[in-house]
Amino acid sequence: MSVRVTAGPAQQTFTFNPSGHTNGNMGWTRLHLTFVAQTNPTTIEFQSMDTPGSSTGPALDDVILIDRDAGYSEPFGSGCGGSAGAPSLAPNQVPFLGRPFSVLLGNLPANELAVVAVGFNPSNFPNPLLTLGQYGMPGCNLYTMPDFTDVIASTGVFGLYVWGVSMPNDPSLGGVRFVLQVFVHDAPANAAGITTTNALHCLIGH
Repeated sequence: MSVRVTAGPAQQTFTFNPSGHTNGNMGWTRLHLTFVAQTNPTTIEFQSMDTPGSSTGPALDDVILIDRDAGYSEPFGSGCGGSAGAPSLAPNQVPFLGRPFSVLLGNLPANELAVVAVGFNPSNFPNPLLTLGQYGMPGCNLYTMPDFTDVIASTGVFGLYVWGVSMPNDPSLGGVRFVLQVFVHDAPANAAGITTTNALHCLIGH
């Protein structure tokens, strides 16, 4: 299946192989087109490139327009069950050059160690890189390979934690995408004693 996307001066044709997928298992894939608007308003057009008269064609859902200058954080995926429920990860402050960036963690076990992982290769988004059941973590998924990590020494006693950093004021980072996920020590949860949050797909504003 093919769909041509046109936005301002940018145009790109995306293809998808539906083999092995059904209406109940669509195999949704996140795709991106970057463009610079040159008129106001700017039309964004989606055109099926499949043969006219085909019984099926490309399906679209969750179309999002992101301002690269503004910064962006989008939750995706799911956490896996722990002693306090599946730990969750939500945006708090969007990443923007020279400003604080923070996320809100929920459903945390009390007074436990956690590790924040940030990876700058989001090519697999929104799909997991790896399922972790084979490592004693049933239902858990790995969403990013960490290029940067930070340790949370204690999750506290309230089941909530705000983690953040100050974004460098480096123009070369503007428009960079990354994926963030948190791993939490939780001995009763599974054989590995570790649970995972869902993930955040982020874009650094400038």
